Amino acid sequence: MSDIIQTLKDLYATDKAAALNMLPELFRQADEGKIVELPCKLGAMLWHIYNKDKGPLACYASEDNIFLIAKRINETVFFTYEEADKALKESEKQ
Repeated sequence: MSDIIQTLKDLYATDKAAALNMLPELFRQADEGKIVELPCKLGAMLWHIYNKDKGPLACYASEDNIFLIAKRINETVFFTYEEADKALKESEKQ
């Protein structure tokens, strides 16, 4: 989670007025592209086509791999086993 968003959440719990005063900074960072929306929650189970011979393998979204996963959604990483299996079968036809 973005540091500014976590700070805002923590501050809102104790001082709502101060949290509201942080909103312009939050909007500025969003405009600068410093806040990104993740394709899924951390810890979510996904399906990765890593080795075509083994079929789709389960993987989990973590802070270490979330941006790599985001780049490969619907290419080699899928939200369901069925989507991954279908993509694998389509790639075998080619």
